[in-house]
Amino acid sequence: MFNQLKSTQMQLKFKQEKSGRWYIVLPEWTGSKSDLEMVSGADDLLTGIAKGRDTVELVISLRKKYGYKHLSKVADSPLIGGAIYFLDMKPIWLCAVTETVFGKMPKDIYFKDSYARSINLL
Repeated sequence: MFNQLKSTQMQLKFKQEKSGRWYIVLPEWTGSKSDLEMVSGADDLLTGIAKGRDTVELVISLRKKYGYKHLSKVADSPLIGGAIYFLDMKPIWLCAVTETVFGKMPKDIYFKDSYARSINLL
């Protein structure tokens, strides 16, 4: 079920535990839970998007989409895996689980909060 981005977009879910830590929800993941923790800027990004919610669902695209935020890869992290991305000049590290989900560390990732999208439809 990994490398799910066969169409132009996909949806990913993130949960915040009572400890305040964010994790991507990947039920089919067989590795350590700690591998799924969002850290080094990704956690702050999710907290900002959540606005008090403990769950965030993002619509993700590797193609440019109007109204989506843009993560741009600036460097790979060969020693620890993953890559550094910028969002509005703020660095965010995404771990190698990203590569498992997409089949690569994408050059560009576009995303939008699906909750905000559903509110806009009302």
